[in-house]
Amino acid sequence: MYSSALPLYSITELGFAQHTPGLFMGVVALLEIPIMLYGAKFAKKYSKVSMLALAFCCAIVFYLGVFFATQVWHLIALQVLNGLFYGIFAGIGLTVLQDQLPERIGFTSAFYTNAIKLGVMCGAGATGVIAQFYSFRFATLGSMLAASLALGCLLLFKLVKHKELTAKQTLLSQTAI
Repeated sequence: MYSSALPLYSITELGFAQHTPGLFMGVVALLEIPIMLYGAKFAKKYSKVSMLALAFCCAIVFYLGVFFATQVWHLIALQVLNGLFYGIFAGIGLTVLQDQLPERIGFTSAFYTNAIKLGVMCGAGATGVIAQFYSFRFATLGSMLAASLALGCLLLFKLVKHKELTAKQTLLSQTAI
């Protein structure tokens, strides 16, 4: 939603110059690759799921910040959080999915790619609906809601995996006795 709304929001609603959406996207692009590379390094030290949770938290703060931003420098500064979100998500997201289905490599990468495409389509449609009734500014709240929902699902996933591991350990300890 954010990518669809950004140009119209920043130019028509905030009155920024026409080049500013490209500037914002350029700052994010500059940050993404180094973050992807370091994100993989940190994923070895911390869990991949925790890294994804951090990414979603960055996204939530970023979208909330964009909603309240009024100056170009606000949005440029916020791109650091956006770069963290995209860099970690793009660098680790597929790996987390692949870890759950190690025997279905082609399936997980196809599922991941198609899910992203579906998300882009739904997000663009939702941006139009939100902008029709409110404004492009409120599309950032839709993005924040989506990131919050993703974080909630990720935390639920982590809880279920923790319970499965605990049950498995309990079963192993009982059979060892």
